[in-house]
Amino acid sequence: MPRVLPSEVVAIIDQMTAGAGWNLEANPNVLLEQGHLGTVATVLGLAEQVPTELLVISGEKYVGLLAAMSALRAAVGAWQVENRYRLGMLPGFGQVHVLLLLRRALAACPDEFPAPATRDLAFIEDTELRESLRLDISAINRALSTSEWKAATVLAGSVVEAVLLWALLRLPEAEVFAKAIKLSGGGTLDRRPGPELETWHLPEYIEVAAALNIVDPNTAAQARLAREYRNLIHPGRARRLGTRCDRGSAFGAVAALEMVVRDLERRK
Repeated sequence: MPRVLPSEVVAIIDQMTAGAGWNLEANPNVLLEQGHLGTVATVLGLAEQVPTELLVISGEKYVGLLAAMSALRAAVGAWQVENRYRLGMLPGFGQVHVLLLLRRALAACPDEFPAPATRDLAFIEDTELRESLRLDISAINRALSTSEWKAATVLAGSVVEAVLLWALLRLPEAEVFAKAIKLSGGGTLDRRPGPELETWHLPEYIEVAAALNIVDPNTAAQARLAREYRNLIHPGRARRLGTRCDRGSAFGAVAALEMVVRDLERRK
């Protein structure tokens, strides 16, 4: 089933009301009737497909959302058997049309929000970074559930990279670069990393993090596999190796992510 976003339902309501020439803010007395069955059923069906994790509203707006959807369901059911049923404003909600009530509630909902089961990453103090990474992890879980193996593989590798960068930035700069230079001199790294951590690549983050005991050896080994999986997004490499992103690469990359997060949680 496709993922429907709150903003998409809002856009459909706006399109519907504009096409009918209705201004529900100025004139809430518009009555919906049997001739509107198809359009109302479409709006209701889309609203019902909005993921629950995106319905982050509460209080009056949430009550309004529930009331509006219940009223629309009742109308759709009634119109299928008779044509006298009318629907406009709902008692108890003031001079607000039922469609406007639904629109206001959904307009207050985000199009992105981590699913409840998403790791909280409490060890990352930066709220903006933490929530951004949680959105990515939530997207990874959705990709796995819909068999979007390339998306899950790439996103998981990106989050591993971001989390390892965060961990390295918390250490003394001199210590991190001294270890990187030693690893490049010993052949563990193919190149000597530049002076700014943000310009490094995933292999540098993995090897330096492992050498500094930020992650366990098994975690580093899994992260190296995730790095190789992520390289499969390059068509030339995938064709040369005769392989591609699949269920195995996706779950392998996610395993690396889970192990890296676990190690960082232990260090906190």
